[in-house]
Amino acid sequence: MGVERLRNISRFVTDRSNLTLLFFIVISLAITWATVNQIEYNYRLEQRSRTLEAEIGVLQQQQTNQELRNQFYETDYYLDLAARKQLGLVKPGEKVALINQSDIDAVLNESKQSIDQPQSSVVKQESASNLEQWARFFSGQEPL
Repeated sequence: MGVERLRNISRFVTDRSNLTLLFFIVISLAITWATVNQIEYNYRLEQRSRTLEAEIGVLQQQQTNQELRNQFYETDYYLDLAARKQLGLVKPGEKVALINQSDIDAVLNESKQSIDQPQSSVVKQESASNLEQWARFFSGQEPL
């Protein structure tokens, strides 16, 4: 049985029409393989192109931002701000108010404590019904 099968295969390969068919199948597979590889390569190139275009857009935006910053640094307004901040200069007629950091911290602590503590008037209003609150408001006892 195995020998007979080998004879059939050898007859198939030696037959010219079958050999021509086999040749075209191999060529078709090679062309298909090359086409698939080229499509994959083009797809990767397209992805890389989109990535680079996005990077170019970001870089152009950064360049525009830097140009605007540079234009701002050349204005008289910026020079005035820089002189005030770094050199402590003031315009004629202006008064400088110096505030100690401890005073700022004290005010911030007081405002934080008042935010953290509930107000008694708010608690009182919440306990009264809506009708009672309106009645007090119209009678002038307390604001709404």
